[in-house]
Order: sequence, then C-alpha cells, then structure tokens
Amino acid sequence: MRKWSLIALLCAALLLLGCVQGGKETEAPAEDRTLLTYTNLTTPEDREQLRILLREAGVAEERIEMLFREIAAFNASVPEQMLTDGWETATRVDVRYDPYDMQAAYEAKN
Repeated sequence: MRKWSLIALLCAALLLLGCVQGGKETEAPAEDRTLLTYTNLTTPEDREQLRILLREAGVAEERIEMLFREIAAFNASVPEQMLTDGWETATRVDVRYDPYDMQAAYEAKN
C-alpha cells in the first residue's frame, strides 16, 4: 500500500510540475541556438569531398563504398524536402526537418 501511495504522490508532483510550466513559453537554451553547418550529402561534390577526406584519413575503400551505399539508401528513403541541397546553416532547433519524422520515414521503407 505504501508503494502505491508513493507512486501516486510522484505522479501528482510530476503532473503539477507540468501544469505549472505548461502555461509559460520558453526560449530554446543558448546551446540550442548555436549555428551548425550540415549536409545530407545529396550533391556529387559533397560526396566527393567526403570520399577524399576519408581516403586521406586511411579509411579502407570497401568501408567508404559501404558508407556511400548507406547514404544513398537513407537519402532515397526520406522525403526529398527533408534533405539539404548542399550545405545549410541553422540552429539545432531550426533545421529543415524534424529528426523523428525523418527517422520514421526511413524506418517505413527499411
């Protein structure tokens, strides 16, 4: 009985905390506002740049090819509007796509 009382108290506290914070709008933390530059490797130039860097780092050619097959499969599995066309700069909260939606689109086809 005591165990259930403790669980009920904890749930009530979490619910109350959610209600108190639910009404106020918060701004993204400073670390989420840092600018990031990223690409989905959709252009031949970006893929070749990565290929060169991997070769220079001593990565085996078979591993490079394996990576590029995975990149192609991923990019073919998600809606095109979620992918970059080259490099983009944004904050973590302002990227073009929702990572959960992107993951769901990928999983639906794989």
